Amino acid sequence: MRLAVADDVRPVYLSGLPEGVEVVRFPAKGEPGPEVLEAEFVVPTRRRMAEALARMPRLRVVQTISAGVDWVLPHVPPGVTLADARGVHDVAVSEWVLTALLTSVKRVPELWERQQAAAWEGGLRPGELWGQTVLILGYGSIGRAVEARLAPFGVRVLRVARRPRLGVQTLEALAELL
Repeated sequence: MRLAVADDVRPVYLSGLPEGVEVVRFPAKGEPGPEVLEAEFVVPTRRRMAEALARMPRLRVVQTISAGVDWVLPHVPPGVTLADARGVHDVAVSEWVLTALLTSVKRVPELWERQQAAAWEGGLRPGELWGQTVLILGYGSIGRAVEARLAPFGVRVLRVARRPRLGVQTLEALAELL
């Protein structure tokens, strides 16, 4: 099987592939060569790669490295399997969101500056997350992971997504929720 990846994918990410998998690289510039266009499995990371999918007659599988596939979906030919990376980034992204939220609420940048200047006077009071309302815009697997990490902080969570479901509002409600 021939696997097409972007030319900047580091070799470490390709180690351990099963025997019989040939890796070909999609060039950052210029047209992909015939070896790329004959790939059966593609991991697109750029729109240019997605736009080439229609010219790949042997293509069977497209695997994104993102949970969202809207950017590639219009380019996937009929009969080709599209797989996303839903769940892969949940821990890393939700921990980053929690870090950013706490950094903001606790006013870490301002406290850091004051610490560096040895200037503690002035009554800078960090906020508290406890009892606050947090709106999660995009309530897929990452949004659910963010909510799980927020649970110990006693926040009220508002959930917004494209599709309505129990406890989740649509984008139409966003202005009112804000």
